[in-house]
Amino acid sequence: LVGPDLTQIVSNNQSISNISYPVVGASYLISGVVQDSNGLPVNTMVFATTTLYGLNYYVQANTDNNGLYILPVIDGAWIVGTSMAGYGQQIVNVTGVNFTASSPFQQWRQTYFSTVQLTNAGLSGIAAPVVSGAGYTNEIAYALGLDPRVAKVTDLPVLGKTSVLSLSYQTLGFNRNLAASDLTYQVQVSSDLISWTPLSTFSGGVWSPSNIVFETPTANPNLKQVQVRDSVPLNSPGKRFLRLVAIHS
Repeated sequence: LVGPDLTQIVSNNQSISNISYPVVGASYLISGVVQDSNGLPVNTMVFATTTLYGLNYYVQANTDNNGLYILPVIDGAWIVGTSMAGYGQQIVNVTGVNFTASSPFQQWRQTYFSTVQLTNAGLSGIAAPVVSGAGYTNEIAYALGLDPRVAKVTDLPVLGKTSVLSLSYQTLGFNRNLAASDLTYQVQVSSDLISWTPLSTFSGGVWSPSNIVFETPTANPNLKQVQVRDSVPLNSPGKRFLRLVAIHS
């Protein structure tokens, strides 16, 4: 097994729980021998380190009586060195194992959170509240293409109205993160704030139904401004409430 080198700062009388420590199974071995200038074996500690998905993975082993060592590793460019003075470090490239690319949400997390924060689902997890204190989750910030460190209440979807054939309709407007291909966007409607039904759903790159949805480019090429129109005019009997739901797959 190969694990990352993580740092947790603990204050006096503080407890930290639910620490995420992503350990992976070793796929390869780096082995060799440590010798002195006379070719004699050296008993010392050998280490290897690499950065993968924003985390620093680290392994170490002691040489045996013959100066031999074996280090379990995974794909990556490993910096291999020894604790003995006078010995330089070497780079060993290990290849052959296929890795799945980070998901769009993982890439978004790595953009805004530090290595230590990435290991804490309470800060960087999809259900965690944004660190800015705006009162909504990272999932919503991700859906709207926001920086969770500075996200504000005013960044949330806003209600408006539009006219079609002399009739006024309620609308819900928001920005859609074009990189969030692992999200389903759904605008829902309710008459009592208890039971909600889909008004229009964005999945697989299209809105359905699409005739009540209008998307326009923004100054940010990674965002589109979305306006979803209610299907019932404002002067109709009863109450109508709209909301946006983001569903991570």
